[in-house]
Amino acid sequence: SNSVLFVYEHKGDYETLVLNGRLVVTPVHSMRVMRDGTGVWIHAGDLVVGDILVGVDGPEPITSIEQGETLPTVYNLEVFSSHTYFAGGVLVHNPKE
Repeated sequence: SNSVLFVYEHKGDYETLVLNGRLVVTPVHSMRVMRDGTGVWIHAGDLVVGDILVGVDGPEPITSIEQGETLPTVYNLEVFSSHTYFAGGVLVHNPKE
């Protein structure tokens, strides 16, 4: 496993999405998705029902996307060295801040 190098705290009004009734993300967060048999990075705001997230326990099809609440603070992690990690059981990516 890779080490967390830094935790970024962002204050403001951040809209969120709720994927599959459980995973809360910001629309700009990059997520690993299988589309047409190819793994691609897609911002959460561009996901559609039927996309397949790359999960720690295997593929996780997106069955629902709902508008979440607005949060005053969100956090991003910088992870050595690839900036990718599993959050909520799915593979995500944060570019270096």
